[in-house]
Amino acid sequence: MTGRKSTEVDIAVGQRIRRFRQNAKLSHMALAKIIGVSAQQVQRYESGADRVGVGRLMLIAAALDVPIIDFFAGLAPHWWTKQQAVRLSTVMTTPRADKLLGAFLRVSDQSIQSALIELARTLRKNSRQKKS
Repeated sequence: MTGRKSTEVDIAVGQRIRRFRQNAKLSHMALAKIIGVSAQQVQRYESGADRVGVGRLMLIAAALDVPIIDFFAGLAPHWWTKQQAVRLSTVMTTPRADKLLGAFLRVSDQSIQSALIELARTLRKNSRQKKS
């Protein structure tokens, strides 16, 4: 993300990426291959030189088997509300949600991702109608 200076949060998230990658015993190259970037790009994320987009951070979290909220724990920026943390925590602790999210993240085609989202909405709507 050119043109924007990294913030303290970007640097802290980068440090956590490094720590979680090292804990997972993955090299820069191994993580880079999983998330579809170069090893140098992983190094730039870890140093805070480049900001990590949300989609990429989700891929990193899945690759390192770390709940995405762990990248932000204790940072509490002004926009992070308790309600958002509870909702994300609920998603991450729902049985099989991690498998669904992990599978979704491995689909690179955005039209297929959109179709999967629409399928989930349709299934939710149908299950509500059956309960009535």
